[in-house]
Amino acid sequence: MKSKLLGLIIFFLISNSVFAESDQTWSFEQEKAGKLPPNWKVAETQGNGVNAIWEVDKNDTNGPGKHVLAITNNTNRGDMGNLLINENGVFKEVELSTRIKATTSGKSAGGGIIWRVVDENHYYLAQWNASSNSLRLYVYIGGKASLLESVSVEADSKAWHLLEVTHIENAIEVLFDGEPKISVEDKQLDFKGNFGLRAGGDAMPAFDDITLYSDEGEE
Repeated sequence: MKSKLLGLIIFFLISNSVFAESDQTWSFEQEKAGKLPPNWKVAETQGNGVNAIWEVDKNDTNGPGKHVLAITNNTNRGDMGNLLINENGVFKEVELSTRIKATTSGKSAGGGIIWRVVDENHYYLAQWNASSNSLRLYVYIGGKASLLESVSVEADSKAWHLLEVTHIENAIEVLFDGEPKISVEDKQLDFKGNFGLRAGGDAMPAFDDITLYSDEGEE
């Protein structure tokens, strides 16, 4: 009897530990080109209501796969943000990564990852700008950006690059092509939120192999 009870307890603990983790990957290989994949929502920060077109696109380069997720049409300009928010769950402590290619050479060429997204005006952003050769970490509160850190990054705008973010408790780490670039502590947005992608102004980047890991589970 005791052994059965012990077995049930062990099964319960294992089941809950598995449930408590979220490990997801989006490669878009099974998605239809020309469509927005399910559970992703288009939004804007400080925009004029004309959303950029985000959709699964055929990869015409020697990239990670046959399909990518990209902005294929964008008439926006300036400092506004084109957002694509994943609605699969809310998370506080995360490990995120994506492959990214700038594809265009405008003022805001490039893009980044957003997380702890409460809405289109509140989130963290790690953004690579191919035009200014920079990698920057921001926190957006009330639609206004506060720069937490900026470093120089020399990278080919026509090539694919790997952007990674880890946010555990108050510690934020940002890596570019496997190299640690930014390490700061910040607690201004100290709660769970969605994650997603962002492109500034006139940018039209492509993304692929997006990953999310969190030990908090989905809500």
